[in-house]
Amino acid sequence: MPDVATIYVIGLSLTIIGMLGGGLFWLGGEFREIRMRFKEIDERFRQIDERFKEIDGRFNELKGYIDSRINRLSEAFSSYQEFFIELLMTEGIIKPERALLLRMRLGGL
Repeated sequence: MPDVATIYVIGLSLTIIGMLGGGLFWLGGEFREIRMRFKEIDERFRQIDERFKEIDGRFNELKGYIDSRINRLSEAFSSYQEFFIELLMTEGIIKPERALLLRMRLGGL
């Protein structure tokens, strides 16, 4: 028959093994829950990235629209300036050489 010390060692070992097993089982469940939460967070970030892509597309459309309007306004202003130079030259307020100089200057801007 085994002595008392051996029984105590075996009993203590089984207790420790049982506690370790239970602790590891519990930790496994916790890690599984943590992994699931990270998957949820990853999915949310993916959705946020898609929303930002949509917003970027809208901003690009708006930028294109604004650029086209500014270009039209710039062209209209240039046409107005050319007309005004022609009018001043026709009325004799400025000399034809100066009108040519002004038109060249307008083209450079």
